Parts: sequence; structure tokens; C-alpha cells
Amino acid sequence: MKEEPLRIGAKLHLLLGGAFKAATERFVLNVSELGLEITFDQWSILGPIWQMEGASQKELGKVTTKDKTSVTRIIDSLEEKNLVVRVPDQLDKRVKRVVLTKKGEKLFYDILPVMDKTRREMNKNISESDRKTFKAVLSKLIINHEECCKE
Repeated sequence: MKEEPLRIGAKLHLLLGGAFKAATERFVLNVSELGLEITFDQWSILGPIWQMEGASQKELGKVTTKDKTSVTRIIDSLEEKNLVVRVPDQLDKRVKRVVLTKKGEKLFYDILPVMDKTRREMNKNISESDRKTFKAVLSKLIINHEECCKE
């Protein structure tokens, strides 16, 4: 008997969510083993702050697909840990730019090996070809979503 598309879609959604949850739990476990104090949500903002060098909260929300309230809450917690600071934009004082402190930069570099370890653990027994295919499919899903939102 052939499965209906809705059931197949639901299974795929659950698989994708389960894979994300597994990777997140693996990352959190690896971070805690080293005694580093950062949540996955905090890391998901810290990385783009490093990469984008002075991004606004709005830009961080867009790149991380988090809503404004979540981004503000996470940046507040990073600021409390002295990992980031908010600085006024030079042209538009209403915009706050978020930059890493020295402590935040050190933590970022301390976590990079954890990310590599987590990636190796999660990719175990998955061929390079399968990883490329998975990446291509995920990219197409994102493009399809973006195209749907334009209409």
C-alpha cells in the first residue's frame, strides 16, 4: 500500500526535527564536558556575531531565524556574562550593534573544537556523497520557502 504524501511529509518533518534535537543535545553535552557555560541558543547567536562583526539585533534575528524577543533575551544573557556589548550605530543611534568582548571572543574560539567534535560524531557512518545530497536538499527546501514567501 502506497503511503499518502501528507503522512510522508509528517515523517520527514519528524525526522528533521529529531536530527536537529540530537545534534543540539550532542553539542550541549560536549560543551558541558569541558565546563563551558553556554546554551545552544546563546551559541547560535554568538557565532553570527563573530562572523558578521557588529551586526544589529535585527540582522541577527534574520540570519538565525529567531524572533525579535528571543534575540533580545539571548543577547541580554550574553551581555550579563560579559560576552557581548551593544554599541550605538554611528549613523543611526536607534540601531544597536552587537560585538564580542575579549571574553566572548575567547569563548567562541574555545567552542570551535567542540563544534568540530560534534560534527564528526554526528557525521559518523554518513558518506560524503550523502552529506552533499542532504545539504542540497536542505538548500532547496529553504529556497522553496523563500519563493513561497515572495508570492
